[in-house]
Amino acid sequence: MSDIAITISLLALVAVIGLWIGHWKIRGVGLGIGGVLFGGIIVAHFTNQYGLQLDAHTLHFVQEFGLILFVYTIGIQVGPGFFSSLRKSGLKLNAFAILIIVLGSIAVVLVHKIADVPLDIALGIYSGAVTNTPALGAGQQILAEIRGASNHCDYGGVLCNGLSIRDLRYFACNVVNPLVF
Repeated sequence: MSDIAITISLLALVAVIGLWIGHWKIRGVGLGIGGVLFGGIIVAHFTNQYGLQLDAHTLHFVQEFGLILFVYTIGIQVGPGFFSSLRKSGLKLNAFAILIIVLGSIAVVLVHKIADVPLDIALGIYSGAVTNTPALGAGQQILAEIRGASNHCDYGGVLCNGLSIRDLRYFACNVVNPLVF
């Protein structure tokens, strides 16, 4: 089977496992579409374990296309009420949003420097913590320029297309543990 077929098959498997996990409910609480994240973690773990090679061009296309669809659907959802909310309390909300981004940036830089967290993991933490999609794209671009690589799948951090169990272990042992204990 070709790398493209394996890549598409694994992406479909991530969606199926993720939607299946998303339907689980514990005491009326479920993950919903967030189950796809855990499906991706599971599939990425086994992909790394078995050394499967994924097609970088297909992954890049799916990543960019997914980002475009995400931003488009958010725009369609938020767009109609944007200007009315901007008139009511726009200045306060925009100042608060900037404050959140600045404080998040400072916190991630401190964690990166103090806890010696690798840059790819720190950038992933930042873009995930403040749900900043442009920061995710900028972080991937920065890593590509720093490392001189065009493939984002070899980094092993949270900016990869899948987060491996190894990365979760690293984060728990080397970042959370020293800060908590």
